Amino acid sequence: MNTSKPISTITWNTLPFLRVKLNELIKAKIISFWAFAPHLGEDLDTDEGGKGKDHIHVYMEPAKRIQTVDLVEHFIELDPTKKKPIRPLHFVVSKWSDWYLYGYHDKAYLISKGMTRQHYYTPDIFEYSDENEAHYRIAQVDKGDLGVIGRIRDAIKEGLNWDSLVSRGLIPVNQLRNYWIVYQSIARVDGISPFSRANSIAPDTTRLEKGETVPLPFDGEITTLGIREDDKL
Repeated sequence: MNTSKPISTITWNTLPFLRVKLNELIKAKIISFWAFAPHLGEDLDTDEGGKGKDHIHVYMEPAKRIQTVDLVEHFIELDPTKKKPIRPLHFVVSKWSDWYLYGYHDKAYLISKGMTRQHYYTPDIFEYSDENEAHYRIAQVDKGDLGVIGRIRDAIKEGLNWDSLVSRGLIPVNQLRNYWIVYQSIARVDGISPFSRANSIAPDTTRLEKGETVPLPFDGEITTLGIREDDKL
């Protein structure tokens, strides 16, 4: 791939080797900025680094148009304990905000993508070629709807049920079904059953039958507000 756009990859290099190679690319003016985030391996078949394998997410911004196939060769590292050398995955075009939020497994971001992970990190796991450049980019990250997801997470932790979230205006009325899915995902990530009355998570279906409250989104009707499923789509 020949590109001048930001790119990213996953690698299994040793950290000292990786730092040296990234800084060589900066010095050669092949890239202008780099960042990476070490991740622990996860006991999941969906783990992008390979099940149970520690790995590193790497982000780069080219200083000019580059051939990424050639760039992969720069990170080949000999490992005396293995027959084959260490090499990264092929580079893909990347978006800083997505790479950064996924880099520390931001819970709201993962939920918005329908993903879960075993390990969660803090932003201090990242290393950068330039801290000032990194802080500028971080400040530009637009979390948008993730703010709503964050407020829903906080409310669930406080024990508020679905009815309460809707009545307090925390759920956009025109996106009830979408946010019901989000609501369940948040509960799952935080280890709470969305259907457990003991945790005050499930809506009260007896009130629903009396037409007194907002029903379960998959019922397809909002009795109190008079909005039916056909009107929401």
